[in-house]
Amino acid sequence: MITWHQIIWIVWTINALLVLTGTFYTIWRSRRSVKPSGASSRSLPPISILKPVKGADPGLYENLKSFIELDYPDYELLICTADPADPAVAIVRQLQTAYPLSPIKLVQSDPDFGFNPKVANLHPAWSLAAHDMVLISDSNVRADRDYLKQLVPLLSPDTGTVTASIRCFGGSGLGGRLEEGVWNSFYARWVNLAYAIGRPIVIGKSLLFRQSLVNRFGGFSSCIDCIGEDYKFGGELAKLGKRINLMHRPMPQFVGKKSLSDYWSRNYRWHFLQKNYEPLMFMLTPLQYPVVLGALTGTWTGWLATMALWATADAILLRALKSPSHSLHIWLLGQLISPLIWVQALCCNSVRWRGNKFNIKATKGPLHKAKPTTTHGYPTPMGETFNLRNS
Repeated sequence: MITWHQIIWIVWTINALLVLTGTFYTIWRSRRSVKPSGASSRSLPPISILKPVKGADPGLYENLKSFIELDYPDYELLICTADPADPAVAIVRQLQTAYPLSPIKLVQSDPDFGFNPKVANLHPAWSLAAHDMVLISDSNVRADRDYLKQLVPLLSPDTGTVTASIRCFGGSGLGGRLEEGVWNSFYARWVNLAYAIGRPIVIGKSLLFRQSLVNRFGGFSSCIDCIGEDYKFGGELAKLGKRINLMHRPMPQFVGKKSLSDYWSRNYRWHFLQKNYEPLMFMLTPLQYPVVLGALTGTWTGWLATMALWATADAILLRALKSPSHSLHIWLLGQLISPLIWVQALCCNSVRWRGNKFNIKATKGPLHKAKPTTTHGYPTPMGETFNLRNS
């Protein structure tokens, strides 16, 4: 009969193998590239890039500039904002002046369209997009010049969308350094492992798809009633029998200066959504925290060995993803607070996003928005109710 002690060590071995396999698989994928087919640039399909902006975030000028300088024959760049007085508008105007022949256009959106600010921001651009192939791209990502040429060949007829893992850079402040380290190790590893085992994660920061396909379930705007629009988007594509493809190279994301509170809030929201959309994966997540898994061994030797193995694997992955300056004390802090964020997500039934608070009823009812407020320039309409899983 297998003893409890043996079960613990079986679990430990499985998770250790996952960490090592995920580390080297992520490195292998990140170094692959789509080789040029030799076809003429004229054969590449035109693309409409939809990019929502809110505020003049650090690095925004360089982020947007990278999309103006893409090496691709035919594309348009639609910058969406809910407020004509938004500081981001001035940055877009600077770029239009500096690049008068650029394909960049400003689109005014309606914040009252719905209570997912990102989807509401993108809604008008959906009908204005000139091309069937559409790329939704967040404002804090910074593209390599061949970004579109790496994406487009992956959008095969049986593919619903091509998404990308994230490689964070430029993090400063305690929260920024934590975010860069955790995203370039824990999250990078698991996004790639999930893809390898056939359960790909849709990352909303980079989504390439065909508008004609997505219109079959109401377009991207059909996700207006979900705070996890990328979860629903991937689910709707799966219902159509389409697969999710993952770009080989991770997408660079500029982090900038973040506080510990910023880092905590973002990771809490991610765990909160995972709890409600992928409950099994959420419950298994602590086994990938070396602090927790090491403690299960019941010995200091086992705990130290677990911490050493995870630290080594993360250091290898961080260096491969160009985060060599990530220090040991920042890594240790990240490992210590990750279980605390997970516990908060487990125990709490509300999340705050873009100044709006969402509550989940204790019963099996839908997710409700809390008492309306107006913050960050986004009015919160009264009375909306939606089902977190199936809305």
